[in-house]
Amino acid sequence: MSLAQIAPSRLDALRERLPQAKASAWDTATHLHPDLLELGVGIVDVDGRPAIQLVTRHPHARGFEVALGADQWRLPPACQAWPIPIGPAGDHTATVATITEFGSHRAYPLRFVLRSGGYDDGR
Repeated sequence: MSLAQIAPSRLDALRERLPQAKASAWDTATHLHPDLLELGVGIVDVDGRPAIQLVTRHPHARGFEVALGADQWRLPPACQAWPIPIGPAGDHTATVATITEFGSHRAYPLRFVLRSGGYDDGR
């Protein structure tokens, strides 16, 4: 199964779990859109490999930027799963930033653990 086949259903399922922004009569300006930094994070299988699925409800989000060490990935909004890279076993911290038409916003840590050196993709 390809990422294109998995992503739409997974995105919809994760989006449904994100809290909805609710405007009140006294606080309308602060709740016009969901928080740009509020993300949904899930683990999915992409072609037999583990990946981290990122979703947001914000209408101005154009994707995500993920960094791990010196490596960086830009994920388009239609397929926001980030295949977990091969690496040494142990705790790792990537950073995730939301991308808008104005650029990347502040990055936040995403911690994960690789067991037994991750997976072998045959490369």
